[in-house]
Amino acid sequence: MNYTYSKAIENVYSFDFFENRLIWLSNDANNPLLKKIKTEAGVLDFAGSIHTTIFFVLKESIYCNIATGGGLLVNINERLAKMRDFLILKISEDKHFGLFRLDGDDGKKYGLMNMDNLEMMWVSISTVRYNLFLDDLLILEECNFETGSIIYCYSKKGELIWEKPVLDTLGKQILINSIVGHDDEQVYVTGVNDEMIAFNIIDGNETILFKYNPALRQSIVVKELHKIIGLGYKVYWEFDLKKKEIVEYDFTAEFKSLQVEILVTSQINKIGNKLFFSSNFLGGDRMKTRRTPKIGAFDIIEKKITWLHEFDFEEGRVIKSPVPIIFENKLFVLDSKNTLHIFEEQLT
Repeated sequence: MNYTYSKAIENVYSFDFFENRLIWLSNDANNPLLKKIKTEAGVLDFAGSIHTTIFFVLKESIYCNIATGGGLLVNINERLAKMRDFLILKISEDKHFGLFRLDGDDGKKYGLMNMDNLEMMWVSISTVRYNLFLDDLLILEECNFETGSIIYCYSKKGELIWEKPVLDTLGKQILINSIVGHDDEQVYVTGVNDEMIAFNIIDGNETILFKYNPALRQSIVVKELHKIIGLGYKVYWEFDLKKKEIVEYDFTAEFKSLQVEILVTSQINKIGNKLFFSSNFLGGDRMKTRRTPKIGAFDIIEKKITWLHEFDFEEGRVIKSPVPIIFENKLFVLDSKNTLHIFEEQLT
Protein backbone atom coordinates (compact mmCIF):
# COMPACT_ATOMS: atom_id res chain seq x y z
CA MET A 1 0.00 0.00 0.00
CA ASN A 2 1.93 2.99 -1.38
CA TYR A 3 0.77 6.48 -2.28
CA THR A 4 1.85 9.03 -4.89
CA TYR A 5 1.57 12.79 -4.53
CA SER A 6 -1.49 14.20 -6.29
CA LYS A 7 -2.07 17.87 -5.42
CA ALA A 8 -2.16 20.52 -2.69
CA ILE A 9 -4.92 22.85 -1.47
CA GLU A 10 -3.87 26.02 0.34
CA ASN A 11 -5.65 27.86 3.15
CA VAL A 12 -7.06 24.75 4.87
CA TYR A 13 -7.51 24.78 8.65
CA SER A 14 -9.46 21.56 9.14
CA PHE A 15 -11.23 19.09 6.87
CA ASP A 16 -13.76 16.26 6.77
CA PHE A 17 -15.74 14.25 4.22
CA PHE A 18 -19.38 14.19 3.14
CA GLU A 19 -20.78 11.80 0.49
CA ASN A 20 -17.27 11.23 -0.89
CA ARG A 21 -16.68 15.00 -1.06
CA LEU A 22 -13.78 16.71 0.65
CA ILE A 23 -15.01 19.64 2.80
CA TRP A 24 -12.73 22.07 4.60
CA LEU A 25 -12.63 25.32 6.55
CA SER A 26 -10.77 28.18 4.88
CA ASN A 27 -10.15 31.85 5.69
CA ASP A 28 -12.88 34.27 4.72
CA ALA A 29 -11.53 36.46 1.90
CA ASN A 30 -12.84 39.59 3.63
CA ASN A 31 -11.73 38.77 7.17
CA PRO A 32 -8.81 36.38 7.93
CA LEU A 33 -10.15 35.86 11.48
CA LEU A 34 -13.29 34.20 10.11
CA LYS A 35 -13.69 30.89 8.28
CA LYS A 36 -15.77 29.68 5.33
CA ILE A 37 -16.85 26.13 4.48
CA LYS A 38 -15.48 25.08 1.10
CA THR A 39 -15.51 22.12 -1.24
CA GLU A 40 -13.58 21.54 -4.44
CA ALA A 41 -16.68 22.81 -6.24
CA GLY A 42 -16.68 26.14 -4.38
CA VAL A 43 -17.97 27.80 -1.21
CA LEU A 44 -21.02 26.60 0.72
CA ASP A 45 -22.73 29.93 1.24
CA PHE A 46 -24.77 30.70 4.32
CA ALA A 47 -25.49 33.66 6.57
CA GLY A 48 -22.28 34.45 8.42
CA SER A 49 -18.76 33.15 8.85
CA ILE A 50 -17.36 30.73 11.40
CA HIS A 51 -15.09 31.54 14.36
CA THR A 52 -13.57 28.07 14.64
CA THR A 53 -11.28 25.46 13.12
CA ILE A 54 -13.34 22.50 14.41
CA PHE A 55 -16.38 21.03 12.70
CA PHE A 56 -18.25 17.76 12.30
CA VAL A 57 -19.96 16.46 9.17
CA LEU A 58 -23.27 14.76 9.93
CA LYS A 59 -25.69 13.11 7.47
CA GLU A 60 -26.90 16.25 5.73
CA SER A 61 -25.40 18.95 7.88
CA ILE A 62 -22.15 20.42 9.14
CA TYR A 63 -21.94 21.36 12.79
CA CYS A 64 -19.32 23.98 13.73
CA ASN A 65 -18.26 24.96 17.23
CA ILE A 66 -17.86 28.73 17.46
CA ALA A 67 -15.96 31.05 19.78
CA THR A 68 -19.02 32.30 21.69
CA GLY A 69 -19.57 28.92 23.36
CA GLY A 70 -22.26 27.69 20.99
CA GLY A 71 -22.53 26.14 17.58
CA LEU A 72 -23.64 26.69 14.03
CA LEU A 73 -25.61 24.01 12.17
CA VAL A 74 -25.35 24.30 8.38
CA ASN A 75 -27.60 22.23 6.13
CA ILE A 76 -25.33 21.25 3.24
CA ASN A 77 -28.02 20.80 0.61
CA GLU A 78 -30.31 23.70 1.57
CA ARG A 79 -27.36 25.93 2.53
CA LEU A 80 -29.15 27.21 5.62
CA ALA A 81 -27.55 27.89 9.00
CA LYS A 82 -29.01 27.99 12.51
CA MET A 83 -27.32 28.94 15.78
CA ARG A 84 -27.23 26.40 18.60
CA ASP A 85 -26.29 26.88 22.25
CA PHE A 86 -24.17 23.75 22.65
CA LEU A 87 -20.69 22.58 21.71
CA ILE A 88 -20.21 19.17 20.12
CA LEU A 89 -17.03 17.51 21.43
CA LYS A 90 -17.22 14.17 19.66
CA ILE A 91 -19.59 12.09 17.55
CA SER A 92 -19.95 8.33 17.34
CA GLU A 93 -18.69 6.50 14.27
CA ASP A 94 -22.25 5.92 13.04
CA LYS A 95 -22.92 9.68 13.59
CA HIS A 96 -26.15 9.00 15.49
CA PHE A 97 -24.83 10.19 18.87
CA GLY A 98 -22.75 13.10 20.07
CA LEU A 99 -21.04 14.09 23.30
CA PHE A 100 -21.91 17.74 23.94
CA ARG A 101 -21.17 20.54 26.40
CA LEU A 102 -23.36 23.41 27.58
CA ASP A 103 -21.75 26.49 29.12
CA GLY A 104 -24.11 28.16 31.60
CA ASP A 105 -24.16 30.31 34.70
CA ASP A 106 -24.07 27.16 36.86
CA GLY A 107 -20.99 25.80 35.10
CA LYS A 108 -20.30 23.34 32.32
CA LYS A 109 -22.72 20.49 31.64
CA TYR A 110 -21.85 17.45 29.57
CA GLY A 111 -24.24 14.95 28.07
CA LEU A 112 -25.34 12.73 25.21
CA MET A 113 -27.27 14.01 22.20
CA ASN A 114 -29.27 12.35 19.44
CA MET A 115 -27.55 13.75 16.33
CA ASP A 116 -30.46 12.80 14.06
CA ASN A 117 -32.79 15.35 15.65
CA LEU A 118 -30.35 17.27 17.92
CA GLU A 119 -32.33 16.38 21.04
CA MET A 120 -30.45 16.24 24.35
CA MET A 121 -30.92 12.73 25.71
CA TRP A 122 -29.31 13.42 29.07
CA VAL A 123 -27.11 16.00 30.79
CA SER A 124 -24.77 15.70 33.76
CA ILE A 125 -22.51 18.21 35.50
CA SER A 126 -18.89 17.05 35.57
CA THR A 127 -15.42 17.72 34.23
CA VAL A 128 -14.92 15.45 31.23
CA ARG A 129 -11.50 15.13 29.59
CA TYR A 130 -11.49 11.74 27.87
CA ASN A 131 -14.29 9.76 26.27
CA LEU A 132 -14.89 6.76 24.05
CA PHE A 133 -17.91 5.58 22.07
CA LEU A 134 -18.43 1.82 22.03
CA ASP A 135 -21.12 0.12 19.95
CA ASP A 136 -23.91 0.72 22.46
CA LEU A 137 -22.05 2.48 25.27
CA LEU A 138 -20.32 5.74 26.11
CA ILE A 139 -17.26 5.74 28.39
CA LEU A 140 -16.47 9.03 30.15
CA GLU A 141 -13.68 10.11 32.48
CA GLU A 142 -14.53 12.62 35.19
CA CYS A 143 -11.36 14.46 36.15
CA ASN A 144 -10.54 15.79 39.61
CA PHE A 145 -6.92 16.96 39.81
CA GLU A 146 -6.94 16.62 43.61
CA THR A 147 -8.46 13.17 43.99
CA GLY A 148 -8.00 11.47 40.61
CA SER A 149 -10.14 10.06 37.79
CA ILE A 150 -13.47 8.23 37.83
CA ILE A 151 -14.57 6.14 34.82
CA TYR A 152 -18.30 6.10 33.99
CA CYS A 153 -20.06 3.67 31.65
CA TYR A 154 -23.40 4.87 30.22
CA SER A 155 -25.83 3.27 27.82
CA LYS A 156 -26.83 5.41 24.87
CA LYS A 157 -30.22 5.80 26.56
CA GLY A 158 -28.45 7.66 29.34
CA GLU A 159 -28.53 4.86 31.91
CA LEU A 160 -25.51 4.68 34.23
CA ILE A 161 -24.25 1.09 34.09
CA TRP A 162 -21.25 1.48 36.41
CA GLU A 163 -18.75 3.97 37.77
CA LYS A 164 -15.29 3.17 39.12
CA PRO A 165 -12.35 5.20 40.48
CA VAL A 166 -9.02 4.60 38.73
CA LEU A 167 -6.70 2.94 41.24
CA ASP A 168 -2.99 2.13 41.02
CA THR A 169 -1.28 -1.02 42.34
CA LEU A 170 -1.26 0.47 45.88
CA GLY A 171 -4.97 1.23 45.77
CA LYS A 172 -4.46 5.00 45.40
CA GLN A 173 -6.83 6.91 43.11
CA ILE A 174 -4.93 8.44 40.18
CA LEU A 175 -5.51 10.47 37.02
CA ILE A 176 -5.43 8.90 33.57
CA ASN A 177 -3.54 10.01 30.47
CA SER A 178 -5.94 8.61 27.88
CA ILE A 179 -8.64 6.10 27.04
CA VAL A 180 -6.87 3.74 24.64
CA GLY A 181 -9.73 1.66 23.25
CA HIS A 182 -11.66 -1.53 23.86
CA ASP A 183 -12.25 -5.10 22.77
CA ASP A 184 -15.32 -7.26 23.38
CA GLU A 185 -14.60 -7.59 27.10
CA GLN A 186 -12.64 -4.61 28.42
CA VAL A 187 -11.93 -0.87 28.11
CA TYR A 188 -8.26 0.11 28.36
CA VAL A 189 -6.84 3.34 29.84
CA THR A 190 -3.35 4.61 30.61
CA GLY A 191 -2.56 6.03 34.04
CA VAL A 192 -0.25 8.91 34.91
CA ASN A 193 2.03 6.39 36.63
CA ASP A 194 2.63 4.67 33.25
CA GLU A 195 0.36 1.70 33.90
CA MET A 196 -2.05 0.15 31.38
CA ILE A 197 -5.34 -0.50 33.18
CA ALA A 198 -8.35 -2.53 32.03
CA PHE A 199 -12.00 -2.13 33.11
CA ASN A 200 -14.48 -4.92 32.49
CA ILE A 201 -17.25 -3.56 30.23
CA ILE A 202 -20.02 -5.40 32.11
CA ASP A 203 -19.24 -4.51 35.73
CA GLY A 204 -16.25 -2.12 35.68
CA ASN A 205 -13.90 -4.41 37.61
CA GLU A 206 -10.33 -3.11 37.25
CA THR A 207 -7.17 -4.99 36.33
CA ILE A 208 -3.68 -3.46 36.05
CA LEU A 209 -2.01 -5.09 33.06
CA PHE A 210 1.55 -3.78 32.82
CA LYS A 211 3.93 -0.85 33.10
CA TYR A 212 4.66 0.81 29.76
CA ASN A 213 7.27 3.09 28.24
CA PRO A 214 6.09 6.67 29.02
CA ALA A 215 7.18 7.71 25.52
CA LEU A 216 4.54 5.35 24.10
CA ARG A 217 1.34 6.63 25.65
CA GLN A 218 -0.37 6.56 22.27
CA SER A 219 -1.58 3.05 21.55
CA ILE A 220 -4.55 1.17 20.10
CA VAL A 221 -6.35 -2.12 20.65
CA VAL A 222 -6.13 -4.54 17.71
CA LYS A 223 -9.00 -6.95 18.28
CA GLU A 224 -8.10 -9.43 15.54
CA LEU A 225 -4.60 -9.90 17.01
CA HIS A 226 -5.74 -9.76 20.66
CA LYS A 227 -3.07 -7.15 21.29
CA ILE A 228 -2.53 -3.57 22.39
CA ILE A 229 0.12 -1.96 20.19
CA GLY A 230 1.97 1.35 20.26
CA LEU A 231 4.27 3.29 17.94
CA GLY A 232 6.07 6.52 18.67
CA TYR A 233 9.44 8.23 18.51
CA LYS A 234 11.75 5.26 17.72
CA VAL A 235 9.98 2.38 19.44
CA TYR A 236 7.20 -0.09 18.60
CA TRP A 237 5.63 -2.38 21.21
CA GLU A 238 2.96 -5.08 21.54
CA PHE A 239 1.11 -6.41 24.57
CA ASP A 240 -0.48 -9.83 24.07
CA LEU A 241 -3.84 -9.77 25.90
CA LYS A 242 -4.00 -13.58 26.07
CA LYS A 243 -0.42 -14.30 27.15
CA LYS A 244 -0.17 -11.09 29.24
CA GLU A 245 3.27 -10.47 27.72
CA ILE A 246 4.80 -7.24 26.39
CA VAL A 247 7.48 -7.05 23.70
CA GLU A 248 9.29 -3.81 22.85
CA TYR A 249 11.18 -3.21 19.60
CA ASP A 250 13.84 -0.49 19.50
CA PHE A 251 14.31 1.00 16.03
CA THR A 252 16.70 3.80 16.99
CA ALA A 253 19.38 2.84 14.46
CA GLU A 254 16.98 2.03 11.62
CA PHE A 255 14.87 5.16 12.06
CA LYS A 256 17.93 7.38 12.38
CA SER A 257 19.31 6.07 9.08
CA LEU A 258 15.94 6.90 7.46
CA GLN A 259 15.79 10.28 9.26
CA VAL A 260 12.50 9.34 10.90
CA GLU A 261 11.31 10.44 14.34
CA ILE A 262 7.65 9.51 14.67
CA LEU A 263 5.54 12.18 16.33
CA VAL A 264 4.43 11.14 19.82
CA THR A 265 0.71 11.97 19.82
CA SER A 266 -2.53 10.55 21.17
CA GLN A 267 -3.51 9.30 17.70
CA ILE A 268 -2.71 6.21 15.67
CA ASN A 269 -4.18 5.49 12.24
CA LYS A 270 -4.25 1.78 11.39
CA ILE A 271 -5.28 0.57 7.94
CA GLY A 272 -4.91 -3.18 7.50
CA ASN A 273 -1.49 -4.12 8.87
CA LYS A 274 -0.11 -0.59 8.42
CA LEU A 275 0.31 2.16 11.01
CA PHE A 276 0.51 5.53 9.26
CA PHE A 277 2.65 8.18 10.92
CA SER A 278 4.02 11.72 10.63
CA SER A 279 7.65 12.62 11.29
CA ASN A 280 9.50 15.94 11.67
CA PHE A 281 13.06 14.61 12.07
CA LEU A 282 15.50 17.13 13.55
CA GLY A 283 18.94 16.67 12.00
CA GLY A 284 22.12 18.54 11.13
CA ASP A 285 25.04 19.67 13.28
CA ARG A 286 25.48 22.11 16.16
CA MET A 287 25.77 25.08 13.85
CA LYS A 288 22.70 24.36 11.74
CA THR A 289 19.73 22.08 12.24
CA ARG A 290 16.61 21.62 10.15
CA ARG A 291 13.47 19.55 10.18
CA THR A 292 12.96 16.81 7.60
CA PRO A 293 9.17 16.35 7.31
CA LYS A 294 8.04 12.88 6.24
CA ILE A 295 5.01 10.62 6.36
CA GLY A 296 5.07 6.87 6.14
CA ALA A 297 3.63 3.47 6.97
CA PHE A 298 4.94 0.91 9.47
CA ASP A 299 3.96 -2.73 8.91
CA ILE A 300 3.08 -4.37 12.25
CA ILE A 301 3.57 -7.89 10.81
CA GLU A 302 6.91 -7.29 9.07
CA LYS A 303 8.00 -4.86 11.85
CA LYS A 304 9.45 -2.31 9.47
CA ILE A 305 8.68 0.89 7.54
CA THR A 306 7.35 -0.14 4.13
CA TRP A 307 6.48 3.28 2.66
CA LEU A 308 8.02 6.72 3.18
CA HIS A 309 7.52 10.12 1.56
CA GLU A 310 9.72 13.15 2.21
CA PHE A 311 8.37 16.68 1.67
CA ASP A 312 10.53 19.32 0.04
CA PHE A 313 9.40 22.14 2.35
CA GLU A 314 11.03 25.51 2.86
CA GLU A 315 12.71 26.16 6.22
CA GLY A 316 10.19 26.41 9.04
CA ARG A 317 7.35 24.46 7.39
CA VAL A 318 6.64 21.13 9.09
CA ILE A 319 3.85 18.56 9.24
CA LYS A 320 0.88 19.64 11.34
CA SER A 321 -1.29 16.50 11.19
CA PRO A 322 -0.43 14.08 14.04
CA VAL A 323 -1.13 11.24 11.60
CA PRO A 324 -2.15 11.13 7.93
CA ILE A 325 -5.87 10.59 7.27
CA ILE A 326 -6.92 8.01 4.67
CA PHE A 327 -10.29 8.15 2.90
CA GLU A 328 -11.50 6.54 -0.33
CA ASN A 329 -8.00 5.42 -1.48
CA LYS A 330 -6.56 8.88 -0.81
CA LEU A 331 -4.23 10.11 1.90
CA PHE A 332 -4.48 13.61 3.41
CA VAL A 333 -1.98 15.51 5.57
CA LEU A 334 -1.87 19.16 6.70
CA ASP A 335 1.32 21.18 7.11
CA SER A 336 2.05 24.06 9.50
CA LYS A 337 1.28 26.67 6.82
CA ASN A 338 -2.26 25.25 6.43
CA THR A 339 -1.67 23.53 3.11
CA LEU A 340 -3.49 20.22 2.63
CA HIS A 341 -1.42 17.66 0.71
CA ILE A 342 -3.33 14.91 -1.08
CA PHE A 343 -1.92 11.54 -2.19
CA GLU A 344 -3.54 8.78 -4.24
CA GLU A 345 -3.07 5.07 -3.61
CA GLN A 346 -1.02 3.18 -6.18
CA LEU A 347 -3.30 0.42 -7.43
CA THR A 348 -1.48 -2.75 -8.42
